[in-house]
Amino acid sequence: MIEGLVSHIDKYDVVYGPPKWLENFREMKQAALDPLYKDGGNCPKECTVLWFNLHMLMMKARHGWSDTSFNDLLSYLATTYPTGNKVPTNTYRAKKLIRPVAMKLRKFDA
Repeated sequence: MIEGLVSHIDKYDVVYGPPKWLENFREMKQAALDPLYKDGGNCPKECTVLWFNLHMLMMKARHGWSDTSFNDLLSYLATTYPTGNKVPTNTYRAKKLIRPVAMKLRKFDA
């Protein structure tokens, strides 16, 4: 799915928005292509930086992890993957990467 979005964006390389948003969007686009780690080609093709961040943030939300516990998990995972991996250093970095596609939430008093 992510590869399809990236190839679609490459085909129609016209994206509008504020400069800061476009910079974040380009980072996200590159993250959809970059492997999580480079270890002699052993990283599965579908395991990109963006895929990893999305899955980790979904687990954080689903299980109600605090930012502190999530940061601890990320630092542990960074030590278990090969050197030069692109595991985010903290919650802020993980959320920053997906900011261009993050939905704005509106709360309504019911």
